[in-house]
Amino acid sequence: MKLIFTITFLLFFCPYKAQKITSGESLKHANTILNSFLQKKLVREKPKPDEYKKARSFYFYDIDDDGDKDLIAFFTLEGFGGGNNWQHYIAIFVMENSKVKVVDDLILFGDAWKKYHDGELVGFKNGYVYYKLYGSDFETDEKIIKTVGITIMRNKIATTKPL
Repeated sequence: MKLIFTITFLLFFCPYKAQKITSGESLKHANTILNSFLQKKLVREKPKPDEYKKARSFYFYDIDDDGDKDLIAFFTLEGFGGGNNWQHYIAIFVMENSKVKVVDDLILFGDAWKKYHDGELVGFKNGYVYYKLYGSDFETDEKIIKTVGITIMRNKIATTKPL
């Protein structure tokens, strides 16, 4: 009886923790979802940018607090307009009626035109993905470090601080 109570408590009252996807069927499925998304996203780009596939990373995390594992994907695209520029993104996919639905994507950092040129995943908490961004002010060259929380609101990505 105590075991059943413990399992029930863990399933219904403990928040789902983020899980990095590194291998197996989950990784294959995550790659298929992101490939399909990128194919649709980049169809209008001329010349088409390339993805730097080594920058891909995936996590399961219940970002919308509905009890389903949602997919959080990080990826980098480079060569927009035939140039040598690049941008690092987050894309969020949620489970809805047993189907994967893209919510939104957002540029986190990149080169040239972005204020932030580097970043790192900090963690997951209370429906947010936390990311630390590193950059510099174009006018003063002062270094900028900002931690931003990323979540979804009204089927769009929302941040705790403007990027």
